[in-house]
Amino acid sequence: MIKSDVHMTRVRQSLLQERQRLHEIQRLRSEALTRLEAKRRQREAAFRQQESKRTGLAQIEQWKQEQGLDRFDRNSREKRSQRTAHRRPLRSSKKTYRQKKNRPGKHRREQLRQARHAGR
Repeated sequence: MIKSDVHMTRVRQSLLQERQRLHEIQRLRSEALTRLEAKRRQREAAFRQQESKRTGLAQIEQWKQEQGLDRFDRNSREKRSQRTAHRRPLRSSKKTYRQKKNRPGKHRREQLRQARHAGR
């Protein structure tokens, strides 16, 4: 059975399209794997950086203790708390409902006025 040229061109076109589709799928998969690998490397680098920071801080603390330079030891904390204990607490700018008013209310003013007039 012989196929016509038109039919063969269509077959070639479909084969080419299928091959291109497979190449595109393969390219997308490789890009996704590359992204995942990059993310994994970033996580590892961040972990290594945190670990080095942690060990560096531990070494600094150890050196301070060896040198006797620990400024925030227990005695200095107690002294600081004694210095701040006698201070007056900060006032808030808002008035609370329990604060004493400078002026009595309307009802009380009326009572005081009547008491003054009754005493005359």
